[in-house]
Amino acid sequence: MKTKYLKDILTRMCRHPKKYPLTNRSSVTNAQRLEIIKGVFDEMIECLLEGCNFEIKNFGTIKRKERPGRTYRNPKTGDKIKKDPATTLKFNIAKKMRDRLNEQS
Repeated sequence: MKTKYLKDILTRMCRHPKKYPLTNRSSVTNAQRLEIIKGVFDEMIECLLEGCNFEIKNFGTIKRKERPGRTYRNPKTGDKIKKDPATTLKFNIAKKMRDRLNEQS
């Protein structure tokens, strides 16, 4: 699976103003755009640390999920292995995004 980086996407958007008309509407530089987006992600992280959900309309919702500690058994040796509780993130895709992705397949 190919990875796209935010900086590359912003650069491409600035090079093709007809395809991405929002880039022509302001005099904001790529560096300023990156700072704005980093600020959004910092706020998202703070929100998740506080226990809130973070939602982007028509894209999806990121939720914090607490996983309880468990005890596993090694099938080969029979030893019991204890796993500590953990916090993970869960992403629920929005219906509009899911429908759009399924159109392309």
